[in-house]
Amino acid sequence: MRKWKANSYVLSVCLLASEYVRQQQHSAQPRDDSIAPLADAAQPSEPAITTPSLNALACFLSEEIQQPLQQNKTGSIRTGCTTLHNLLRRLEISLSNERDFQQLSWQVVSILTQIQSPDAMCNVVERISECVAPLQSLSGVEQDVDSANSTLARTSLLGVFVRSFLLEVDRLLFDGLSRLYDDVTVYLEHFKEDVANEKQIEQEEAKDELLRSPASQNPWNASRHDKHELRLSPIPGHPSRQSVSSTPLRMDMSEKQVSLIGIRDVNDPGVWSNDQLNYILSDLIRDMDKGQKSQLTGISLPEDERQLLLHSTMDPSDPNVLYARYLSFLYSRDYQGALDSLHQYHDVVTTRSSSSDATSTRGAKKHFRGNGIQYAALNLAGLHILFNHYEAAQESIQEAIRVAQHHGDHICVAFALAWLISIYQKMAKPKEMVVKLIRSCLDRVQESQLPSLQVLLKLMEGESELFRGSVNADLQAAAHHIAAQVPAPRPLHVWSHLEEAMQSVASIATPAVTVMHPNTQSMMARQMHAGSATDASTKSTGMGMDWMESTEAVIDTVWNLSGHVTIFTAVGWTLFGHHTLAQAFRRIHLLCYEDSATTEEIALIVSQLAMASLTQAKGDAPVYEQALNFLVDVADQAERRFLLNDMLYQRNLHRLFFLWALQRGEVTRAQVHIRAILALSPAVKDMPAHLDALLLKAALHAAKKEYSQCFELLEDLEKTCQKHDFAYLHAQVLITISRTRLKASAPHAPFASLTKLLQGIDICTRCHYDLLLAEAHVVMAEMYVAMGKLQEADALMNDQMALVMEHGSINLRGECLLVIAKTRIGSIERFKKGTTESNAMAKKAMKMLMASAGMFELVQNLERLQEICYVQSIVYHHMSMIATKEGTEALSFLTSREERATQFLKHTTQLKHGAFFTVESHFDSSRPENIRQVILQRSKELSVCQSVS
Repeated sequence: MRKWKANSYVLSVCLLASEYVRQQQHSAQPRDDSIAPLADAAQPSEPAITTPSLNALACFLSEEIQQPLQQNKTGSIRTGCTTLHNLLRRLEISLSNERDFQQLSWQVVSILTQIQSPDAMCNVVERISECVAPLQSLSGVEQDVDSANSTLARTSLLGVFVRSFLLEVDRLLFDGLSRLYDDVTVYLEHFKEDVANEKQIEQEEAKDELLRSPASQNPWNASRHDKHELRLSPIPGHPSRQSVSSTPLRMDMSEKQVSLIGIRDVNDPGVWSNDQLNYILSDLIRDMDKGQKSQLTGISLPEDERQLLLHSTMDPSDPNVLYARYLSFLYSRDYQGALDSLHQYHDVVTTRSSSSDATSTRGAKKHFRGNGIQYAALNLAGLHILFNHYEAAQESIQEAIRVAQHHGDHICVAFALAWLISIYQKMAKPKEMVVKLIRSCLDRVQESQLPSLQVLLKLMEGESELFRGSVNADLQAAAHHIAAQVPAPRPLHVWSHLEEAMQSVASIATPAVTVMHPNTQSMMARQMHAGSATDASTKSTGMGMDWMESTEAVIDTVWNLSGHVTIFTAVGWTLFGHHTLAQAFRRIHLLCYEDSATTEEIALIVSQLAMASLTQAKGDAPVYEQALNFLVDVADQAERRFLLNDMLYQRNLHRLFFLWALQRGEVTRAQVHIRAILALSPAVKDMPAHLDALLLKAALHAAKKEYSQCFELLEDLEKTCQKHDFAYLHAQVLITISRTRLKASAPHAPFASLTKLLQGIDICTRCHYDLLLAEAHVVMAEMYVAMGKLQEADALMNDQMALVMEHGSINLRGECLLVIAKTRIGSIERFKKGTTESNAMAKKAMKMLMASAGMFELVQNLERLQEICYVQSIVYHHMSMIATKEGTEALSFLTSREERATQFLKHTTQLKHGAFFTVESHFDSSRPENIRQVILQRSKELSVCQSVS
C-alpha cells in the first residue's frame, strides 16, 4: 500500500469505507445501527445495499488502496484519476446494481457538499473515526472483535488505511485543516465541472447518433470498453467478485473463530471464569514478556488461536487483557496496534480505583503496571524506544518527569532518568552530560530504595567508562580483593562499579525480605523489575505505581540482573583484550540466562560469539566461513528464529560477509555489504554503531586505493569521536589513519603518520585497550623496519606476542609474525654471507613466514599471501646463491623459489578476478538456507591456497 496524504481523494475513499462499515453493521443488526450515517443523523437511514454490492464495494476499496493508478496520456500522474468524477465512475463499473451505486454516490457527494467550514471538516473526520472505534454492547462493555459485531479490524487493509488518514489529519494544525477544507471546495467544483462536461458530451453524442447509421454504433460501443482508450480504473474488467478478499474482512479468521468457539469443552477458553482467565493471563503475560510462546493449561496454542484468545474470548475492559494484547502486538512488531492497546490500557486503568480488590492488581500477581498519567507517558516512551524512535521517546520521558515531579513520584522520575540515560548513549550525547545524569539518577534511586535499578545504573556507568573513558574516576573505590585477582581487571574503577552492582544483587537476593515490585520493564526490553526493601503495606493511592509482594518476582529480578552482570563482564574482558575470559562469560549467559534475556541481549551475545570465533582455528576451513555458519545455525533453531529479524544480528551478519570479501579483494561485494551495514546503523538510532560502520567504509576505500576519500572520511570520524569522547573508536580511527598513511606514503617517508599513531597509543595505554595497543605496535614496528631500527621492532613485537597468540585474532597473529619475519630478513645482511649465523637467520625468517602464511590462509587474506610469496621467493633466491658459492646443493632452493613465484602469480590472478565478483542474485539474509547456499558458493569460488610448507 502506497503512502497517502490527507487530501480530498483520500477523504472520499474513507467516506466509502465508513459507509461500507455502516452497511455491514446494518445487515448484521438491522434494528441497531452502530454507526450513524455520515450525511445527516436526523434523516431516516437509507435502505441497506445488497450483499453482492457490499462485497463488490469491499473489493473496490481494497484494490483502490493497493493498486497504483495508471498514467494518463498527457503524462500527468493522478491528475485525472483521483477526481471525484472518475472515482465514482470506477465505483459504477465495479457495482452491478444501479440503485446501490446511486445510494453510495449520493452519500459521498452529500457529505462533501455539507462541509462548509473547517469545523464541519473536523466533524466529518470525527464521524469517520467511529468506524475504527470499538463498539458498545448492550451491557455497556466495549467490544473489539473481528466479527459482525465489530468495526474495521485494526490490522486489516481498510483499517490501516483509515487509521493512517486519521493520524495524518490529527497531525494537521488549523492551517492544515483550512488547506484541506479549501482542497475539498476545489474538489467539488471540479466535480461539478466534470458532470457538466459529461452532460454536454452526452448531448453532442446524442445529436451525432441521429446522423449515424445503426450499424456504426456497434464498433463504437466495442471500442468504448477498450482498456487502452477509456481505461481509468485499476480494477479488472471482469465481473465483480462475490467474495471479499481476506485482508479487509478477514473471513479466514471469522471462519476459524466460529469453529473455535462453536465447540466448547471444559478446557475451552470460552467457558473459563473471570478468575481463571486472569490466572491464565498472568502466565500468558510472563511468556510474552520473555519473548516465548504461550502455554495454556499445558497445551501450546498456535499463533492465530492465541490471537483469538486475546481478541474474542476475553473481556477487553480488563487491563490485563489489554496489557497482554499490547505485548502481543510488540511480539509481532505492530507499532500501531501496540500504540492503540497502550492507550486503551491507560484509559481503562485511569478510570478504575486502585483499591485492593481492583482487577488491575488482582488479575496478575506477577506483573504490575502504573495507573498514573506519568506512567502513561513513561510507557509510551518505552514503546518508542523499542521501535528506535528516540526523539519521540525523549519528549515522552520529559513529559513523564514533569508530571511525576508535580505528584512527588520519585520512583517514576528514577525510571525515566534511567531510560533517558540509554537514549543519551545511543544519541552520543556529551560524556559529562551522561555522567551527570547517571549520578542524579543514582541519588533518586537511593532515596526511593530501588536496589535493582541501582544495579542497572552502575552497569550503565561502567559501560560508559568502558567505551568513553572515565570522568574523575576514584581509583580508591575499588575493593582490595578485586585488585588482587589474576589476571588483574583493568581499569580498576570500571570493575569497582561491577563490584557495587554485584553487592546490590546480593542485597536483593537476601532471604526474608519483603520486596515491592513495580513492573515497568514490559515497555522497554532492557529495563529490569525494580525491588524495594520497604514495607509492602504502603501502596500508592491512584497516582503512582501499584505495589505488591512477590517472592517469585524477587528471584526473577536477581536472575535477570545476574545476566546483565555477565554481559557487562564479557564486554569488559573483550575491550581489555582477554578474549578467552570474555568467551567463557558469553557462553555462560547463553546457557543460563537466555530464557530471561531480551532479544537485544541474545543478539549481542550470539554476534560476539561469532566474532570471537575469528580468534580460533578449527580445521582448514576459513574462519569467516565458520563464524557465518555459527550465526546461521544459531538463528535456524526454532526458538531463536526471531534473531533473523533483529537489526543487531543482521548488522553482524553483513559485517562478517564484508570482512570476508575485503580479505579476498572482492571490493564489489564488499560495497554491497557496507551499504547494508550503513542502512542497519542509522546515526539517529545508534551513533557508535554508525561510526563503526563508517570506519569499515574507510577500510573499503583503502582497499580500493581511494586514499583521498579514505583520509577525508577518517578525518571526519576523528573529529566526531573526539567531540563525543568515544575513546575506543577514537583509538581505532587513529591507528587506521596511521596504517593507511604508511601504506600510501613513499618508502622514504615512513614516519609521516607517527603523530597520529602516538595519539592512538596514548589512548590505548590510558584506557588499557591491550589488543588495540598490539595493533598500534604492529604499525609502529613496520615504521621501525622501514627506518632500519630492527632491534626496536623485534623487541616491540616480542613483548606482546604472548598476549597476541593467546587472545588476538588470527589476522593480528599473522601480522605480528610477518613483522618478526621482516626483522629476521633485515638481520641477514648484518652477517657475512655464507656464515652459520646468516643461514640460521634465513631459516628463522622462513619459519616465521610459513607460520604467518598459515594464519593468513585461514582468513584468506590474499594481499598478504601475495606479499609473503614474494618475500619467500627472495629468501630462497638468497639461500640458493649462498649454496652455489659454497658448492652445496642449490637445486631445492631454486625449485622452492619457482614454486613461490608461481603461487605469487596465482594470488595476483585471484585478486584480479575477485574484484569483479558480485553478490548472488538469490542472496537473502532473512532465510538461513539461502545464507548457507551463499557461504558454500563463495567458499568454492576461491581455490584453496597451496601449502607453503
